[in-house]
Amino acid sequence: MPPATSQNPIGSFVGWKAVTAALLAAVVLFAGYHYFLHLQNHRPPDFVHFYIGGEMVASGHVAQIYNKQAYAPFIDRALRAGAPAPKFGNYYFNRPVYQALFYVPFSWFSYPTASDLDVLVNFVLLGSLVWKLPIWCAVRPQLRPMIRVGLVCFFPFHWSILAGHDTLMLALLVAYALRSAERGRHWMAGLLLSLCSCKPHLMWAYPLLFVVQRRWKAAGALFICGTALALLSFLPVGWPGLREYIVLMQDPTTDIAPGLMGNIRAVALHFGTPAGVIAAVAVVLCLGIALWKGTWYGKVTSTSLAPLLLSPHTYWQDYSLIALPIAMTSNPAAQLLLLVPWQFFYPGIDELPMVFICLSWLVIVAVAAATRQAQKIEPISN
Repeated sequence: MPPATSQNPIGSFVGWKAVTAALLAAVVLFAGYHYFLHLQNHRPPDFVHFYIGGEMVASGHVAQIYNKQAYAPFIDRALRAGAPAPKFGNYYFNRPVYQALFYVPFSWFSYPTASDLDVLVNFVLLGSLVWKLPIWCAVRPQLRPMIRVGLVCFFPFHWSILAGHDTLMLALLVAYALRSAERGRHWMAGLLLSLCSCKPHLMWAYPLLFVVQRRWKAAGALFICGTALALLSFLPVGWPGLREYIVLMQDPTTDIAPGLMGNIRAVALHFGTPAGVIAAVAVVLCLGIALWKGTWYGKVTSTSLAPLLLSPHTYWQDYSLIALPIAMTSNPAAQLLLLVPWQFFYPGIDELPMVFICLSWLVIVAVAAATRQAQKIEPISN
């Protein structure tokens, strides 16, 4: 009789994992290719104003970047090249000048090519978030595949790609900034978080993390880098540009469909001012409690959620920022519940369900912090 052959269970397991990974990679590549073709036929509309901002800097018109009259030739050229016609107002760059510098390389290409490159960059950012967030947030290895599938399907990520926004980059920068702060890389944390100041209405609470944990070096680095970026944005335009920026921020293009937004403002518009005031007070109280008594997870969650809820302008893409606290959540069931892409099947066009989900989440975090055993906060060595 032939001798019995013993099977290596470890080798079989590794082989099974390799086959599964190859099949998943094939599915992702197939879906990504068709996703890319779709975006070639339906250009992300909000990328246009980033592209024009970079083009104005590259062509030496940075001093007029907030002057609406200076936009006519740039907008006409983009529209002739295939940019989608604006549905609300026009394509004005309404961010700090330093952010326009990031889009200068895109201006070296025609609009269609630049739009394709922006989509590819967002795909890379999506892959980076899906791969790195579970690692940075210490998700248990056996749960990481499940969380990564949830992140791949996370609706705000896809809305950001479809719209051509920059919130995937912001989510990645915030995540790595807070990881750097935890690991004592204070200058890196301050620099990365300062780069996110292009959306101050969503970022204002994160510096409070450095203050309540007495990470003074990180707070100082944030202040120094933020001041440098503010000067970099102010000096090319001067006081006239600052006045033009204030006028530009009053343009209707900066306040599209407030009743459909995902914030307390929309709650007030739908349910009355008293409801909005009560909700806003609850958000502020929950933020204060979580910062005062919460764990690191509670602090990060509250500083991520509170600005989204209190911001005067919050859209689907902005909720990309909650991917970090979702990945930090210790309860796998809660993680999957928060990652479920129900928005793809939601019949409404408003974002109110997301407001109620995040408001409930913030209250739960605050209650957990309030009932937590008091601990003395020790200064963190710099």
